[in-house]
Amino acid sequence: MKNLIILSFVLILSSNLFSQVWIDTGAKWTFDYWNVGEWGTYTFEYENDTVIQEKQCEKIRVSKYKYWDDQYGNLNGEIIDFGCRYTYSSGDSVFHFYDGTFYLLYDFSASVGDSWIVAINDDYSCDDDTAVVQVTQTGTVSINDQLLRTITLETTSNSILSINGTCTEKFGNEPNNFEDNNLGPFPGFQYCPTTIIEYDLLIFRCYVDDNFETYNPTQVDCDYLTAQSEPEISYFNLYPNPSNGQFAIELKSRSNKPVQMRIFNAFGSEVYRESNMSVNGSMSLTMNLKDIPEGIYYLNLQGDGANIIKKFVIQ
Repeated sequence: MKNLIILSFVLILSSNLFSQVWIDTGAKWTFDYWNVGEWGTYTFEYENDTVIQEKQCEKIRVSKYKYWDDQYGNLNGEIIDFGCRYTYSSGDSVFHFYDGTFYLLYDFSASVGDSWIVAINDDYSCDDDTAVVQVTQTGTVSINDQLLRTITLETTSNSILSINGTCTEKFGNEPNNFEDNNLGPFPGFQYCPTTIIEYDLLIFRCYVDDNFETYNPTQVDCDYLTAQSEPEISYFNLYPNPSNGQFAIELKSRSNKPVQMRIFNAFGSEVYRESNMSVNGSMSLTMNLKDIPEGIYYLNLQGDGANIIKKFVIQ
């Protein structure tokens, strides 16, 4: 049995010999994001190598493409430069530079129960200055014919910063729902009872670099900006708005791919979900939200190449 375990370990190791534990030149991540009253796209792009504190680092530019509707219903947009992040890898570990210090970001050789500090931030009044994560699960996944290791992280501290979810060797965290409040592959904000922060909620779209083919589980064009009109969804409407909680929804699509509808309150908490709705050309349905308190809400429709945000009011 012991020989079998050793052999399995060697096989897993050998299958990863042809892949880097972290990014290569040309690396680019794309994420959709949502916040109260705005939405858009984040990109993280490799610029060049540089040396920080005698470490050979990757310089990663962070850009935010922000969109919102004004009081007249007109679409507005701007590009925000979030500056650069810096990373380097050593063995099975990836480190990131935060506030003058390098912190361990990922350790893909870690075991369940292992923990480490991903950042320290004392700018906000929170229970803990130190953000600590713990490994809750390990595994592997095959992407682009490469067997990559995964670790699932959970933030165990009541700090303002956190990183949660499954993290994959090569490109890091892959947020896939609004509960993962990470800033792409880096730690993001989490709820702090003594400090209110309106943080962006990111959804992973795709990753690519010079030696790794595009990984695109959403099938949405990696260079597509979220506010542009999608070719598949030709019409979407929700009415009456405002309403007492009884709404009609009309949707027209050029395909019959399933879509997912989620509703969030003004604080970003999900209050309703309808998954895998089949759209065959057109669809009309009635949505009863009379049990939900009065207030401002946001409907998020995803799928069929779409990421639509619609603001509505229950009164």
